[in-house]
Formats: sequence, C-alpha cells, structure tokens
Amino acid sequence: MPFTDCVWLCQLDSVKGLDIGTAYQNDHAAQVFIHFIAEVERRSMVQRVKKFIKAATLYALKDRLEMDDEEVSQKLVGFGADGASVMQGRKGGVATLMKGLNPKV
Repeated sequence: MPFTDCVWLCQLDSVKGLDIGTAYQNDHAAQVFIHFIAEVERRSMVQRVKKFIKAATLYALKDRLEMDDEEVSQKLVGFGADGASVMQGRKGGVATLMKGLNPKV
C-alpha cells in the first residue's frame, strides 16, 4: 500500500465519525509512523533471535557432548569464544548460561 493511501484512509475514518485531527493526514506522516513501527518490531525481532541463538548454542553443545546439565556442571572447566556478545554477554550470553551450570567457569 503506498503512503499516499494514508490520506484516503484518514478521510474514511473521518466519515465513520472518528476524530483523528488534521495534523497527520498526509503521506509524510504515514512514512514516519511506519518507520517507527518497523523499528520497534525490528528491535523486538533482534532480541528474540539473540535469545534463540543463545539457547540453541548451549543446547547444541550439550547435545554434541552427550551430557545433561549435571554432567556439564561437573566436567566443564573452561570456555573460549570469539568475543561476540551472543557468546560472552553478561546478561544472557552462552558464557553466562554456562556459568549458571558451573559458577567456577
């Protein structure tokens, strides 16, 4: 849908009795609104993808080593990574998740 349709949609809302004002009834305002809505959604998606990557990485490690959480916590002695925040992030990186399994790592 082109941004110019925003004007037509605003007119339709006015005919339906909605008081939407006149300040934002133009295609430029529609572009700004869409931009900020998209930015909020993009940030939300990035957070979900990061959370998935962290969980998948830890799961893959445990699956590859054929160990459960208890075995990992007993046998894990160190952790090395490339410095990416998804690996070493303080709040939820793989290293933090491993520290949850073994605080001595």
